[in-house]
Amino acid sequence: MTINNWVLYGANIVLRPIYDHLCNRAKMCPYNHCDETMLQVILDGRAPGSKSYVWVHSTGMLYPGNKVTVYIYEPTRGTRHLREFYINYEGTIHAF
Repeated sequence: MTINNWVLYGANIVLRPIYDHLCNRAKMCPYNHCDETMLQVILDGRAPGSKSYVWVHSTGMLYPGNKVTVYIYEPTRGTRHLREFYINYEGTIHAF
C-alpha cells in the first residue's frame, strides 16, 4: 500500500462521519445556497482536461446555528447530485 492509499483510506474512515454530520447540519437549515465551479481533472476515468465540477452547499446567513459549508466533487453538472443531496429536504434552495 502506498502512502497515498493510506491517506485516502484514513480520511474515508476518520473524516467520513464528520463530513456526513456537516451535510446533515446543512440540510437542517430552512434556506440553503448552492453553486458549482468548473474545473479540469486529469485522471478520473475520462479524457484529460474533461470538465468536472465542485459544488458548494452552505447554510443561509440568517441561520441561527453555526454556519456550515460543504464542498462536493462531481464529474458532471447534472441535477442527479442535487436530487440526491437534497432528498427529503424541506426548505428553500438558492442556486447562483
